[in-house]
Amino acid sequence: MERRRDAFCGKVSVCNNLYQYGIPFSLTELHTVRPDSASFRSDLLRFTAVCKVVNGMRKARLGAVGARPNAFNTTRYSEKLLEASGISVSTVDLSEIFGNARRLADDDVRVRAKLAEIGGYADSSQVPQPSMVLMARLAIVLTVMRPPNSGSTMRREKKRFSGVEK
Repeated sequence: MERRRDAFCGKVSVCNNLYQYGIPFSLTELHTVRPDSASFRSDLLRFTAVCKVVNGMRKARLGAVGARPNAFNTTRYSEKLLEASGISVSTVDLSEIFGNARRLADDDVRVRAKLAEIGGYADSSQVPQPSMVLMARLAIVLTVMRPPNSGSTMRREKKRFSGVEK
């Protein structure tokens, strides 16, 4: 306990230097903890989990469907910052999604399979059938148009989808 003050000063100094050099860092829940404490183990597990998420996001490909409505400022993001972290964003117009969904027939094998899949995990008995069919169509289109390995692959998938293969 007599060296707790030194730990406090050291932590402030290290955090200050990391901040000045723009190096991201995380902190423990409590200001100072013993390395053999339950609190430290908990902080270490949280840090490990954050590292796994960050590493999992590297080279991620995200799909943005439609423009963000003006009232939803909290959903803004910076493509530039994401790309600097190795995350790419592919956007698709909402009208394109609905247009492709309309091209699918209600009795399309994929639509029927998606309806069965949804019915397998959710009670849809109170949902009107036309709404369920639309939901199934949209799910199919969004699955087909998800950002694949490259932009050229995405363009190829979009062209292929236009033919609505069964």
